[in-house]
Amino acid sequence: MSDHCTDLSLGGTGWRVPSVKELQTIVDETIAAPAIDTVTFPSTPAYIFWTSSTTVGQAGSVWTVSFEKGWTGNEPTANARALRCVR
Repeated sequence: MSDHCTDLSLGGTGWRVPSVKELQTIVDETIAAPAIDTVTFPSTPAYIFWTSSTTVGQAGSVWTVSFEKGWTGNEPTANARALRCVR
């Protein structure tokens, strides 16, 4: 998962997977499907996105942020989820 971001060279290098706190800052809990400002972040799907934040006591699991309804959860990294890279 993190290799995708670190290998990204879109507009330069330095890309990474955001932390759960970082990704939560762009959630708009007043709207849903997607729960995000679509003017600032156009074409964001109402999907669950990975973060770089691991979950304590759950090996192989990381925090996720859903842009369907704005909630946060955790899932095994074996699940298929969306990824938003930041720098």
